[in-house]
Amino acid sequence: MATYTKQANGITTAISIERAADDRYISIQIRSHKGFEIIEGAHIWIPVTEFQKFCEAAIKEAEQSA
Repeated sequence: MATYTKQANGITTAISIERAADDRYISIQIRSHKGFEIIEGAHIWIPVTEFQKFCEAAIKEAEQSA
């Protein structure tokens, strides 16, 4: 699992990415909270093949713009 956290104006936003139990999906959780109160949250599952396509496109775009 990979987690990215950023804090600004007293609000913490965390994004966690991990493979789901059956290895066919990527689980992405996004949560914003202030103290212990969750302000917003989402949990989505993306097929691994679609996530790989997204990552490959992002890498290609970054290489072209470098």
